[in-house]
Amino acid sequence: MHRMEFKIDEKPVFRIREGKNIKDYKKTLKFPRSQDSFYGFNDRGANGNYLLLFATLDNNSIAGVCFAEFYSKNLLWLRQIFVMDKHRRRGIGTALVKKFISCAETKGAYNILCDSKASDKSTRKFLKKIGFRKVGKIKRHFGQKDYYLWEYVL
Repeated sequence: MHRMEFKIDEKPVFRIREGKNIKDYKKTLKFPRSQDSFYGFNDRGANGNYLLLFATLDNNSIAGVCFAEFYSKNLLWLRQIFVMDKHRRRGIGTALVKKFISCAETKGAYNILCDSKASDKSTRKFLKKIGFRKVGKIKRHFGQKDYYLWEYVL
């Protein structure tokens, strides 16, 4: 009799928590300097006010991050949704954004904006799935590439 074994890739158990210190975020993910400045990770929000969420695994390692800045009392710019490569396609990004939307509403926001490269089909699909609506195109934005502008109305 031939015995077959299967390895089952289990989804990680994770929880979403709000971060208090942007410096901790930068240290943990260790982005290359070029990406750090590209995504606008500075020690202050546009008005000194930002929203930062972490997805952590059972061993407290970070699986993903969601970072946004308040540009006015009611407007948030979603700067980054990032899930570590080895944890992608497991619902962590979706959970981060849903929690982010809930936190944004609690903090009084009623409009969330973000952008994505026009050539990035997977990000466009993800944003549509979450409920963002494409509202415009920005020509020759970062790196002289075209981007789409997205909006989520709370």
